Amino acid sequence: MRRPRPQQSGKSGVLRITVDERLDETLVRVLVARPARGTGRIEVSDVDVWQDEKPVTVGPADWPGVFRVPVTARALAAAARQVLGDVGNRKLTRMSGAGVPPRRLCWNGFREGQVYLSGSFVVEERRGEPHVIRPVPGRRQFIRVDRLAAVQAASNALYASALTAGGV
Repeated sequence: MRRPRPQQSGKSGVLRITVDERLDETLVRVLVARPARGTGRIEVSDVDVWQDEKPVTVGPADWPGVFRVPVTARALAAAARQVLGDVGNRKLTRMSGAGVPPRRLCWNGFREGQVYLSGSFVVEERRGEPHVIRPVPGRRQFIRVDRLAAVQAASNALYASALTAGGV
């Protein structure tokens, strides 16, 4: 069986999307970053492989396009499980039964500080958590990474470094 050939990250469309601020009920500002050219293997906790973030304002109708989530029932349900986290399956079942579509569940679930990876990539796990992504052509994926222990540790270290450098 042939393995998919790795692509350059810039061509695969892998994005890191950070929910920056909920401006009101109809607008959220997100920060979108692409990996640096030539990046093939990305540790999910590595903040140095990404280019500068670009702010994008999104609304309930256009978030799937910005987040690159296909507008299909299956893809939106999978996205809702990522956005809602541990309660995702129960809440998705309950809210869907109440007539709330997964697209709306995602929109309502976006919170400041959430970080997602979206694009065509394969995930390598360590201790049951995504650890590395490798861009490859194929099925698009959408995963939330801000809850991962490695990402939280890197974020805390970066924050502590910023406080120390700022003299706080």
